[in-house]
Formats: sequence, C-alpha cells, structure tokens
Amino acid sequence: MLRAGRRDVVLSRCHTGIFTGGDACSGVTWSVNLRSMVDIRDDGKPLSEGMCPEEGSRPSEASTPGWHVIEWVDLVPVALVLGVLLVVMIPRLPPGVCLGDSGDLQCASAVLGIAHPPGYGGYVSLGFLATCLPGVDHARAVTLMCAAAGVLAITLLVLLQIRLGVSPWLASAIGLALTVYPRVWANLTAAEVYAPTLALLAASAYLVTKYSFRGCLRNLLLAGICLGFAAGNRPPVALMWVGYCVALVPAQRRWFVTRRRVWRDLGLVVAAVLVPMFYSFAYLLVRDQPDTPVNYIEQYNLEAEVLPPADGGFSARLERAIWQATGRQYREYLSSGSANVWARLRYIRNEVLPHAWGGLAFALTIVVVGFCLVFRRCSACGWIISGIVLGDVFFVCSYRVFGDAADMLPMIWSIALAAGVGMSTLCPVRVRGARRALAMAIFLGAAGFTVVDAPHRWHAGKSVDATEFLSAVAFRELPEGSIICSSWGTSPALWYAKHVLAERDDVRIINANPANWLKLTAAAQEGRGSKPRPVFFTSEITLPPDCHLIPHRALFQLIELDKSNGR
Repeated sequence: MLRAGRRDVVLSRCHTGIFTGGDACSGVTWSVNLRSMVDIRDDGKPLSEGMCPEEGSRPSEASTPGWHVIEWVDLVPVALVLGVLLVVMIPRLPPGVCLGDSGDLQCASAVLGIAHPPGYGGYVSLGFLATCLPGVDHARAVTLMCAAAGVLAITLLVLLQIRLGVSPWLASAIGLALTVYPRVWANLTAAEVYAPTLALLAASAYLVTKYSFRGCLRNLLLAGICLGFAAGNRPPVALMWVGYCVALVPAQRRWFVTRRRVWRDLGLVVAAVLVPMFYSFAYLLVRDQPDTPVNYIEQYNLEAEVLPPADGGFSARLERAIWQATGRQYREYLSSGSANVWARLRYIRNEVLPHAWGGLAFALTIVVVGFCLVFRRCSACGWIISGIVLGDVFFVCSYRVFGDAADMLPMIWSIALAAGVGMSTLCPVRVRGARRALAMAIFLGAAGFTVVDAPHRWHAGKSVDATEFLSAVAFRELPEGSIICSSWGTSPALWYAKHVLAERDDVRIINANPANWLKLTAAAQEGRGSKPRPVFFTSEITLPPDCHLIPHRALFQLIELDKSNGR
C-alpha cells in the first residue's frame, strides 16, 4: 500500500516497470509507467483529467485539517449579524438619487452611461441589472446593490474567520465591530464603488483559501473572475495581486498532479482574470458615443478639449477609453518623497488604529499575533491578506488625495480578519462551556452597541441625498431650452432628473469649472438667433459688471449677459 497525497492506493500488479492500481473513493483505475512517468487510466486518459478534489477524489470535508466545517448552528450568529445590519442600515439609505460621485454611479447605471474615471464599466453594468428590479426607483436600486455588496463583504469576513478556527460568535462580533469605522459605515449606507470592490476582494480571498484546503479548479477560476472584475473597475486592486500570486505557490503544490495540468490550469486562471478586465475596457469603447446620455469623457472634453471627438473613428475612441480607464486626469495626484510617505503613513495609522497608546499597543499585539496564526493555519490566506494590506499602503502612499479616493476598506477588512484569528486562542471554533458563553456575551455586546450607536454615526446617506434639491429645482417646470451650469456636486442629480425622472431632452446641463461657465454658455447660445436660451447656475459666481443673477427656486438665473456673448 502506498499513500498518494490524501489517498491510500493499492497496487494490484507490477510488471515491466508498469504499476496498476485504483482509488476506492473515485472508482478510477490507472496504470503508471515508471519509465516514462506518464499516468494513464484504463480509459486511456491521463490520471489528472476529470479528477476534481470536490468530485469524489477528495477526502470528506470533516477530515480536512484546518478547514473547519460550518454547521447549521454556526449560521445562527451569522444570520443575527445580517439581521442587525439590515435593521440599522435600511432606514439610513438615501431614498433616491445622490449628489457627487454616488449620483454619478446611479445615473450612469440607469442609462448605461460612462461614470467618472476609470469609468466603472463593470459596476455600471451590474447597477443597470439592479435597476431592473420591479417597483424600485433606479437610483434606490443601485444604492441597495452597493449596500448588499458591503453586507456580503462582512459576511465573508465572518465565514472565513470560522473556517480558520474562530468561534462563530466571536467572528460575528468582529464583523459587527467593523462597522464602527466611519469609512466602512459610510460605504454601507451610500451608493459608492468601494463596497463592491471590497466584496470582490473578500470573495476572491475566501475562494483561494478554500482552494488551498479543498482544491478544485472551479474555486480558483471564480477567484480569478472576482479579481479581474475588481481590477477592471478599480485599477489599484492590481497592486494587491502579488499576495494572491504568492499564495498560489503553496496551494498549487498541495494539489500538484502533473506539470502539464498546472500550466493548463494557470492559463485558465489568467483568462478568468483578463476577461472581466477586458469587458470593463470594451464597455468604454462601445458606450463612448456622442448620443450616450451620460458620458463623463464628453463632458470633460467639452471644457478641456484635450481629447479627439467621439465621432473620430475607432482610434479616437480607443485613445479616449485609455485616458478614462487609466485615470490620466488625476495623474498629477501621483507623487512620492520621504516627507509625503511619512505623512501618509501617519494618516493610515490615524484612520485604522486607535489613537490612545494603550489601545494602540493592545490592537497591534492582537493583529500581529493574528497574522502569525493565519500564516500558521493557512499560509495562502496569510499571503493574501498581507498582499492586500501592503498593496493598499503602497497605493495610499503614492496617491496624494487623502479622501475617499484613497480606499482603505480592503486594508481594514484584512486587519479585522487577523484580529479575529488572533483572538481565537481565547474562543476557538468548537469551544464549550464558559469560553463559549464569553464569545456569546461579546457578540451580544457588539450587537447591542451597533443598534444603540448607529443613530449617532455619520448619516452618509442623508449627507449626499439630492431628493430635496431636485424637489426645489422643479426640473419639469424649467423653461424650454434651459441651460444649467452646474458644479460636479449637483451635476449627476440634474442628469438623473433630465434622463430618468423628467425626460427633458431640451434642457442642457454643463458641468465645468465655474470660470468657464460663461464661455461654454455663449457657445451653447450660438445659432439661436434673437431667441436666447434661459441660463441658470447652481451657485453664485463672479460676473461681468453688466450681468447679474436672481434666485430661481434652488437655482440662480442669469438675466443679463454681455451682448458679445449673444444676448
């Protein structure tokens, strides 16, 4: 009897260097030619073909060391986490379209447009599918999609902790404690791109970890699709791929069958990563048209005039798509230098870790111990979360904007996972008696605190809600042929009102720097003859001496313009 990997193999016959045998689990027999080292089954196919570790040839799940089984009783705290999150989140979601970037994502999803760089072709496509929900406002549907992505990321955090040996009650408490971070809470209660990105990274981390324990190429392919989809919409995700690539080394060695099989599987994984990235880029090529209702590229080029026109052929659209996908507009924010790096590291420390020295020391101890335990229990998972943290730190240190664009949700998620595993020595997965009661008490405390503290947290949904603004504008009642000069904060809501709510194709919305509004307005007036178009502004600006503004609901109407500008 020989032991091959996790299977006991009995060799039934040996002659001229050829051994024959069988696997009782899968019922497959084979022969091994020691001279050519070729594995052949009775049907003439290679031994590795058709044998997936999850299709009979793998051991039972309960016998896999380190990969803890999730029983139905373990799902009770997970269900309670979902219930608590739904109770505290749903009342705080914006009821309709939002201002700024959130409104841009909602509006682009509703009309299959192009959002702000890098365009978010994949997220907009998912948002468009969400708008097909019957009886739900399009903007509200996109908000629900983003909130569901955030809840999914927290759920995967809880499940992965349980798989790595953390008590389900303690893991659920860690998941609820994650919402204390203002960044996490804001992305749970507003339509943004960061929650879907975190959900995709969390899903890929869970699937690669599962692959390292259970095998099966399907897990690796799904993880590759998640990573490719995330990177196609948020290019900084590519900085985190190093951890995933390193994680595949120990995972692939465990399930190594033949060298030919490894190269084939690697090719499939690379294809799984590249296909969704290609889709996000191809979306920009296809939808970058002059008649696309919401097109950020066209709006930007109207003012900057640095790109060729959309009707200039394929080469022009390709140049515009590359400009959008690479975020070339924000290239000036990329900077380095020791002073900037130290400032950003302090920024990360203040955003992620406690400020008090005592709390900081305790948190660092738990997190460092947790990372060590994760590497000990699953080296692949350890490399993944380390790669996420280092990639996120590198991005923040090389990007000059400290706001929401410096997305630190993946880093916070990985640190929370390590903290939960670090505390698992106190409350392991199958603990009984007093320690289980302690884990349940920690969870009840976290749940109670979340319910009580939620009303006092920043109401991100209310702060970006544009419902009152649009109601005051009364978009349907604007004069025919109106021109609205708007800043970025209010432009997406006005676009949504134009294309989705009011369907006013005669109204033109100009999104630009206020210094260029008069120039663009004059260009929009050309060809109107003696009947100029009414002009409105969303904010008061400095005007020439012979021009002035009067309030008009939530806008300001320009009632006199220099004659050289056409009025």
